[in-house]
Amino acid sequence: VRPDLSLNDAETLRPVLSRAARITDLGNQRQALIERERQALKLQREDEARLQKAREDVHFRQQALKDRLSRLDEEIILLQNRIMDMQSQIDSVESFVEKNLVF
Repeated sequence: VRPDLSLNDAETLRPVLSRAARITDLGNQRQALIERERQALKLQREDEARLQKAREDVHFRQQALKDRLSRLDEEIILLQNRIMDMQSQIDSVESFVEKNLVF
C-alpha cells in the first residue's frame, strides 16, 4: 500500500470494493425508484377513483335536473290549460253580461 494515501483514499484503489459500492448505490437508487413508482401508481388509482366518483355525481345531478325540468314542463302545460279554461270562463261571463245586461 502507498504510505502517502489515507485509508479512505486507499479504499478507492480497490476496484472490487469500488464496484461493489457502486452496485449497492445503484441498487438503492433502483429500490427508491420502484417505491416512487408504486406511490405514483397508488396516487393515480386514487385520483382515478375520485374522478370516476365526480363523473357519477355529475351524471346523477344532470339526471336530477332533467327530471326536475320535465316536471316543470308538465306543470307549465297544466297551468297553461288552467289559464285557457279561466279565459274561456271569463269570455263566457263577459258574453253573458253583454247580452243580458243593458246599461
